[in-house]
Amino acid sequence: MKILLINSNRYYAYPTIPVGLCIIADAVENDGHDVCILDLFFSSNCKQALQDKINLYKPDIVGIGIRNIDNAAGYKTEFFLESIKNDIIIPCKKFFSGPVVIGGAAVGISGAEMLSFFGLEYAIQGEGENSFVEFIRKYKHHEVLDSIKGLIIHKNGRIVVNNPPEYIVNSKPDFLGHHVFRFIDFNKYYKRYNARLQIQTKRGCALHCVYCTYNRIEGKRFRLYEPQSIADHIEFLVHQTSIRAFEFTDNVFNIPLTHCKEVLKAIIQKKMDIDLTTMGLHPAAIDQELIDLMKQSGFKETDLGVEAACDISLKNLGKNFTKAHVLNAGELLYKNNIHINWCLLLGAPNETESTIRETIETITHAANKWDLISTGIGIRIYQGAPISDKNTSRQSLLLPVNYVPENISLEQIYDIVEEYASNHFNILIYNDYEKKHNPLSRAVSNLVYAYSQEKIFSPDLPSWQWFILYKRFMKAIDHYL
Repeated sequence: MKILLINSNRYYAYPTIPVGLCIIADAVENDGHDVCILDLFFSSNCKQALQDKINLYKPDIVGIGIRNIDNAAGYKTEFFLESIKNDIIIPCKKFFSGPVVIGGAAVGISGAEMLSFFGLEYAIQGEGENSFVEFIRKYKHHEVLDSIKGLIIHKNGRIVVNNPPEYIVNSKPDFLGHHVFRFIDFNKYYKRYNARLQIQTKRGCALHCVYCTYNRIEGKRFRLYEPQSIADHIEFLVHQTSIRAFEFTDNVFNIPLTHCKEVLKAIIQKKMDIDLTTMGLHPAAIDQELIDLMKQSGFKETDLGVEAACDISLKNLGKNFTKAHVLNAGELLYKNNIHINWCLLLGAPNETESTIRETIETITHAANKWDLISTGIGIRIYQGAPISDKNTSRQSLLLPVNYVPENISLEQIYDIVEEYASNHFNILIYNDYEKKHNPLSRAVSNLVYAYSQEKIFSPDLPSWQWFILYKRFMKAIDHYL
């Protein structure tokens, strides 16, 4: 059968190579089907691109990968599904009369609600490598679909099948040894957006952060990949593409700590000239040996997922570390010249002005002036996250629902962060739409962004340091205007 897979992600703030869709494509092709990926990330006209591809390719089944419901902001949330519906789902239904199956991380959170929202019949929640292939087989032979793991079926305005997701146990990374890069142009992402290739060293999460949906998407226990296989995987990709920049996208990279260290040791043995980072280090699982291994393997920067620097807030966020762990982690990274993106999430249950100020003052004191302090305001409540129990309105969590602490409003939190940001150039307020720029500032911002992506002046400079430089420059301009 001919299978068309569509990447619906068009969130330009964080260009993400659709590795998951390539894994699905590889599984489908290995089962003997013809498969093609339509990557709409770079498309200026989704409707036309869909019509052209469907008319030319004539698929039997269409699969659509949906990465995000929204931008995950807890304040002034940007909802993505409306544009996906209008620009992709509706045109797809217009030009194609066969079965359309949605999947991806977003479906793992609210798949049933998304089918109703889109007016579609099929979704696969969880890991779809096996389930989607089984769907194709059964559909081809007109067999009953009801037993497929992770399958959701929406008919006549109601959900008639909603099977638990499959969590695949596999000791090797998902596409090791397979030429999945042939499905899309990885280098296009790299050259235009300096995007990194995403690597997982495991799936699942055994932690219990109140806002998080990883447990729902990937399961509640860690499923570890073999360290040597991960290193082989990276070496393979280095040889097959021009990309040398990789990001570990585990929910938390350094837990279990022993496994993390073994992964880094295996990478070091390959003696590759690569640039590594990770979207999250756990502050309580950082020691000097880990730092040494990170530097030897290719780390120059990292995200540090602290969320807060107040023991009250950390406890209320469901964290299993303390303010002391946060400070120790920052000190170790700073002493070893690893640039830090401090990730904060303000607006925990029982948050107050006092806890907000303690967090900000602690981090601004601990952070280097060229470290970024990425500050999220408010918690977006998702289906299945522990904090969803606090959704007293009981309204659907598909549309944005944000948690508001009892003792302080999100607007007040924003004002406090703005107060500190006016004197600390390294504070970035996530999803800040209230900031207004004049034409000069927009021109300078665009120039700085372009230089940061091309890394014209300093190949080793994290892109976020250009943001700090830009803020300093604009402060000086404003002073003289």
